[in-house]
Amino acid sequence: MSETTTLPVVTSAPIVNITEAQSELRRQYNKVFQSGKLTNVHVGMWSMKVKTETEDGADAESSEVKRKLLASQMTEPGSDYLIKREVYKAFKKIEGEARNFLYRNSFQFPMVPQARFVPRENFSTVFTGLREIQGRYLAMVEEFCTNYEQYKEHALAYYREQGASENRINVLRTRYPDPDRLRQKFYFDIGAFEITYPSEFGQYDLQTESARVEAAQKAQEEASQFFQAQVSRQLAATEDFISSASTELRNRVGDMCQGTLDRVKRVGRLTDSAAESLLTEIRAVRLLNFMDDKVVTELLDGLTAELTTSTPSGDPVASISRRLTQATDTISRTLDNSGATAVSFLRNLDI
Repeated sequence: MSETTTLPVVTSAPIVNITEAQSELRRQYNKVFQSGKLTNVHVGMWSMKVKTETEDGADAESSEVKRKLLASQMTEPGSDYLIKREVYKAFKKIEGEARNFLYRNSFQFPMVPQARFVPRENFSTVFTGLREIQGRYLAMVEEFCTNYEQYKEHALAYYREQGASENRINVLRTRYPDPDRLRQKFYFDIGAFEITYPSEFGQYDLQTESARVEAAQKAQEEASQFFQAQVSRQLAATEDFISSASTELRNRVGDMCQGTLDRVKRVGRLTDSAAESLLTEIRAVRLLNFMDDKVVTELLDGLTAELTTSTPSGDPVASISRRLTQATDTISRTLDNSGATAVSFLRNLDI
């Protein structure tokens, strides 16, 4: 399930080496990927619909029949569903649940857009959660394939109930995939991998390049400039990733505090269930704080102390309201300096 992936680079004889910027980039990559893994989910399914054909008799049906079928979502412009739409939606709902779960427990990683960065301390929780969702999805696939003929006949009967012509129903019947090929149309894969800094990143084969250009010296200068620019982009991208992750985490804390504050104002107190929900969210945010954002840590520590320490005197509602208000104000003031977290994370921690 887990594998190591190297960023694609040109590799060959070690001729040109990049300056100390190369060492800095290697250090940053190592630091980031000591802290988490890239994770993605690939979910696929049969679309359960076919393109409307002229010979299926749909054109000859009354406008009332067409309206009914559109209203029931068994048809849409240019397409006919071969299975009731709610079955399709049930599969898509589980897919959406998996993606939402992964997104909520990870960060966007711009250098590999199709994957999400999951902090290492949170990886076991995320992987276990995705496996549970995967199990439900595959169980639904098994049930659907086992009862495929019933689902098919149910859909065709519904077409008939809505007044579709027998010619249309007969044509649709011929367009269902063979049962033996049905399972291969569904899949749910979980991928987890790491990126390592390639040792050949700062090397370039000028023997091949020199054959393409008139002057070997010019080729060497161009190669050096090319890789210097590439290293600079990667350095900037790595720092931007940490900064954006910090901003995203601070926004989540702000939304969490504002939502709880609104609830306290609405009901006049902090209910036990609201307090437990807030503590649960605090624990989830701590697991995401792989960059050790000091602003986030201090706010979470303060909220936890407020929620878990008994206050024999004073107004507990006013106290928690002040704490939540201070937290949202702090988030608002510090969103623009999340880059400081990136600098601290990338520069001050030892490998």
